Formats: sequence, C-alpha cells, structure tokens
Amino acid sequence: MTARYEIHSLHAGTMTMQRPDPVFVWLVTGEGRRILVDAGLPAPEIVRTRWNTECDLGGPDALRAQLATRGVSPEEVDTVVLTHLHFDHAWNLDLFPAARAVVQREELMCAIDPVPTQRGYYARDVTSAVVGRRKPDQLQIVDGDHSLGPGLDLLHIPSHTPGVMGLVVQTARGRVGLPSDAGETYANWYPADPRANPRPIRYLADSYLPPHIWSESALTCIASLRRFRDACDIVVPSHDWRIPRRLPEEWWEVPETGEGD
Repeated sequence: MTARYEIHSLHAGTMTMQRPDPVFVWLVTGEGRRILVDAGLPAPEIVRTRWNTECDLGGPDALRAQLATRGVSPEEVDTVVLTHLHFDHAWNLDLFPAARAVVQREELMCAIDPVPTQRGYYARDVTSAVVGRRKPDQLQIVDGDHSLGPGLDLLHIPSHTPGVMGLVVQTARGRVGLPSDAGETYANWYPADPRANPRPIRYLADSYLPPHIWSESALTCIASLRRFRDACDIVVPSHDWRIPRRLPEEWWEVPETGEGD
C-alpha cells in the first residue's frame, strides 16, 4: 500500500527587497512522520542588520507559532530537509533538537566555500548549526537523489545552488513537488501562462524560466526543472503568495490570477 501524506504550508516570514517576498516552509505529516521541509529565516532584527533588508516575522518564535497552528511542537519533528543552505531557508535548525537533518553533500561544500556571487546568501551560523552543533547521528548527508521512505523522494536539482534538492510527496490525490528555490514562483514553472506570470513569455511555452538567482548554466537549470516537474503532478513554489495552504485538501496546478507574483 502506498504511503499518503498531507502537506501544510507554513508562512515563516516575509522579506521586502524589490517587493514583499514570502518565505514558506512545509510540514509533511502522515504514516507517523512529521517532516519539515526547510527551517526558515532569521528574526527580523537579524535580517535588517546583517542583510540590510526589511523583514516581517521570521526567527524561531514565528516558526514555533506556525507549527502550533497545526498542533505540532518543534520537539515532535523527526526530520528536517534542508533543501539548500541559504540563510532564509536553513536558519532555525537548532529549534528541532530531536530531528534528523538531511542535506546534499554538494550543498554543504558550497555553503563552506560558496559560489562567489552567492557569498552573501550563506552564513556561518547555518553551517555551524549543521556540522558543528548537530550530533553525528542527527545529520544525514546524501549524494544525489534519495528516498526518505515510501512516497517521499528527494531529487537533486542543481539550479539555484549546486546542491539544491526538492521533495516529491505522495498524497491521496497525487504527487506534490516542493522544489524550494529551484523554481521559487509559479512564473518559473509556467512562464508563458498569464495566470502564473503577469508578463507572459510566449516563447517559453514549452520550457521553464530559471530561478532569479542561479549557480548553474541556463540549460542545466531548465533540465533540472523539467526533470522535477516530470516527477510530480503539481509543484508548490517557495516564494509565491498564491500557493495552496493545505494539500491535498487544496489543489491547483496554476493559480487563478497572476496578481501577487
């Protein structure tokens, strides 16, 4: 019998750069598991001071409060998938003392010695939490694709960073892809669709739009997005206001409007 899970989208905070940019993490429940996909961003005062960026919510208290709305405490989370190690996705790992952290080896190496153009997105605080303060039996370093169990498949999709990975989750309705920042908005996945992209790019009707920040070539990014999309029925981006909040209860491939992207 195939395992089936529910996915809860948790608003971990919002950074305002050129526009308000929501940061989501996901709680995956079912089959006795409580898995968190990403660990959110720092508290607002840290983001403002160190990254000179306005921030609303953020930090461990905000993440704890979001989990509480789903009746889950940080101590009950058994696994934290770190899709990549940028500061807005991996900051609050210490909040989960009983969890096993899962990270790509290539991403860990990149966090220690970043792509030069991404040095500002990695923080020693994060790498220290992963390799310095995590007990050896609570850190799982993977190479490439990896299964977390039936219905839970991690895919290595180099694009945004060399080691970024997404999780494909089996639900009662189908396979949901959580691609993290490999494709952070619906516009990355449906660049020619006016519902997804307020400025449709017609010549990309049969392709994908690489993420706003990337470490790989455009061809590699597009190949990664295509491979991930082929593995799931719908994708849920990481920095888009229009995502479903609970799956499979809410389910859409493309949002109804391009507003808010």
